[in-house]
Amino acid sequence: MEKDAQRIIKIFQDNDVDPLGLEAKYEAHYRDFKLKEWEALYPDVKVNVNVDLNINHTGIIE
Repeated sequence: MEKDAQRIIKIFQDNDVDPLGLEAKYEAHYRDFKLKEWEALYPDVKVNVNVDLNINHTGIIE
């Protein structure tokens, strides 16, 4: 799942789209946010993906 997520994020970056709202996340953490700088950074921004998955209620249900 993490590898798939990384692959999808790379596709977003290559196509210069931000459906995950990473720009808003970045803007919230940096007071001196400048859109032009973000647009230059976005294609190479490293995004860490951590998946924590719990599967409950597995098995046969009658």
